[in-house]
Amino acid sequence: MVKLRSSIRGAFAGWLLPGDKPVLLVARDDDQAVDAATTLQRIGFDNVSGFVSGAMPVAVQNGPLDTLDFVDTETVAARVDNPPAGWTLLDVRAIDEYESGHIKDSKHAYVGKLPDAASDLDPDKPVTTMCGSGARATIAASQLLRKRFSNVDVYIGSMKAWSAAGNAIE
Repeated sequence: MVKLRSSIRGAFAGWLLPGDKPVLLVARDDDQAVDAATTLQRIGFDNVSGFVSGAMPVAVQNGPLDTLDFVDTETVAARVDNPPAGWTLLDVRAIDEYESGHIKDSKHAYVGKLPDAASDLDPDKPVTTMCGSGARATIAASQLLRKRFSNVDVYIGSMKAWSAAGNAIE
């Protein structure tokens, strides 16, 4: 489960949610649930079956909760210089963003197409997801975990942090 801002939900719901199945929202409160349902309805998801709010409803149902590891620029730079065996730096930005500058040896797969593009990756090898700031990378990492990838982390700050540190881009 990944907490998403309203703007992110709307931008990626159409790519990531199945259109033929009911959607159950997990929200902070009633207002957030109504906001999310409204956003989803505006893009054609009219099968919102309900919502739960707060952490307690999830916790009492013993639902599976995963966590994501985050890495910083120093860690990613060290991996780029001396890559761990089988490691992939997965850039999930739009293709025009990637082509305008990316980190050496990174692989591109747009976040919206990642569920399908994940078949090109080995789920037993380490993957670090990245984007412009970390928001889309978090969505991508969640998608990989759902596909049973075992070693996924998120480059928090992503290209903004990489560029701010003065690191080279290709």
